[in-house]
Amino acid sequence: METTRRTFIQSATALAAMPLVPAFAQSLPSFRYCSSAAVPRAFSGYVFLPEVLGFDKNLGFSADTTYTAGTGNAMQLLLSNQVDLANPGLLEFIAMKKKNPDLPVKLVYCQDYASSYITVVAEDSPYKKISDLKGKSIGVLSLGSGAVATVKSQLRREGVDPSAVEIVSVGADSAAYAAFKSKQVEALSLFIGTIAAMESNGANFRWFTTPVSTGGFAVTESFLAKNRALVVKALQGIALSTTVMQLNPKVAVEAYYKKYGAPNGDRDKAMNGDIHAVERTMSIFKRPDDKHQWGELTEEQWTNLIDFVGPDSGYTAANTKYSDFFYPDLIPDINKLDLAPAMKIVKNGLPA
Repeated sequence: METTRRTFIQSATALAAMPLVPAFAQSLPSFRYCSSAAVPRAFSGYVFLPEVLGFDKNLGFSADTTYTAGTGNAMQLLLSNQVDLANPGLLEFIAMKKKNPDLPVKLVYCQDYASSYITVVAEDSPYKKISDLKGKSIGVLSLGSGAVATVKSQLRREGVDPSAVEIVSVGADSAAYAAFKSKQVEALSLFIGTIAAMESNGANFRWFTTPVSTGGFAVTESFLAKNRALVVKALQGIALSTTVMQLNPKVAVEAYYKKYGAPNGDRDKAMNGDIHAVERTMSIFKRPDDKHQWGELTEEQWTNLIDFVGPDSGYTAANTKYSDFFYPDLIPDINKLDLAPAMKIVKNGLPA
């Protein structure tokens, strides 16, 4: 990436604010995570906690995190080598690969085991099941969001033709909630963390969820070929960070404030709201004590996803093969993971 006067000043300012580190740390390989969220949030700690909690240095690399709005932008940054690991939605990733089968990118890590796209209505609404939304409008982040395929498939499974529902782009966060509150849409289908943040600000929702995986991490084939061991370590950093978020969400929120600044106003209220958002988001991720391996996406899970979205997307097990989209070879090495650094922070709190 070209260095401008502005980026140089920003980099110099950031370096000046950093604590001194041992000389050996200067020679650690760098690794650039990319979140497909437009701005950092406490519930996306799995990408910034490796740096804040020191997991990156423990594992032998130096982490940095970039944020961009949506899978499409994240993949562009990945393909232009501006980041090393992107966080696409699985449905958006599948759509991109279907349009361009030669796209030199591999999914290497699955992070959730239920859909991260949640459809909600007001808790006191007359809509008790998703089929009640026939003839209504549903707001999504954008018409390119994986939420579109998710909500269409939710409707079809309940016997509703998706064309009987209007799907509307309402943006994110406050814009989406304003559209909902003003009755521009009767329902929302958004990322789980966004829904949880709305709840933290007083919204009361009835949730409609789906037990299919929809989020993961991807790398370019060329970067993986040259840096396999580094990619494994970076994904272990995500697993360690997820462990902290699962077992001590308050530490994750404190780390978020440490990196990005504490909120103005009532800190306790903000803390409670962010803890709620972390807990909600982590409810669909692997827990340290569950049966899943870190990052795994089995062929059975893949088939469940394709069966779920297939009727509306034209996907079948035959034309959307697991092996063409997910690369499972890193999973055994990722799971040679010592959770001790995470458990120490879970027990003792945020490092000084």
